[in-house]
Amino acid sequence: MSSDYFSSDDFKDLLSRYQNMRRHSIVEYFDVDDIIDLSDYYMEYGNVADAIDALGFGIKTHPNNDQLKIVLAGIEVSQNNYRKADLILKSLNDGESLNDYYYVKAQLLLTIHADYDKANHTFNKWLELEFDEIERNNSHDDVGDLKRECYIHIITSVRELVSDFDSRTLLLVYWINQYVDTFADSEFGSYEKDINVADLCRYENLLECCEKIFILLLKNQPYLESGWTILATAQYSLGKYEESNES
Repeated sequence: MSSDYFSSDDFKDLLSRYQNMRRHSIVEYFDVDDIIDLSDYYMEYGNVADAIDALGFGIKTHPNNDQLKIVLAGIEVSQNNYRKADLILKSLNDGESLNDYYYVKAQLLLTIHADYDKANHTFNKWLELEFDEIERNNSHDDVGDLKRECYIHIITSVRELVSDFDSRTLLLVYWINQYVDTFADSEFGSYEKDINVADLCRYENLLECCEKIFILLLKNQPYLESGWTILATAQYSLGKYEESNES
């Protein structure tokens, strides 16, 4: 959900109606999309309790809706309540028909089960479904940016949810390499997310990934600020002294 929508008159009216209902205990109807928008708004501004409260109200109104429950499970994961999230997923009627089921399921595979191979498989299933949906939706302005955002979500989950250093490093290398291979074309580097992933490689000291991504960045953007210095440093640290001197 774009934060621009939260400034729109339509959303302000929705929020006002919801808050008025809760404040005065009056009867008001909100559909599933309304509830998700409200929970996204509260999460955007760090009001986790209000987001959960909105979803709880929505689930009472729409008790058979799996999408609301999956959103709630995702919030519980963000609060490290993995067992609660797992119980929510197990209560779904037909969760596997919804894309985000696989995303939250993969997060739980990282945390509760530490089954990293299965988590990767499940994240890839989510990516496949998301990419298909993105490509079918002709209203999207920038397909490349939306696809990159999917990878950023996965990489962020790995960084935040995997506590074992060695396992986290292996997973980050896997997903960063897949990111680079997926988007390795003439446009790589023209997206801010490409630079963000490159910076992550530096921050996490992933030298092989750093070399790979900066070679590609500099191929497309040879005047990238500090790019050659960063590449040379990574190559030197890898013992590639000749390549480092050339860079």
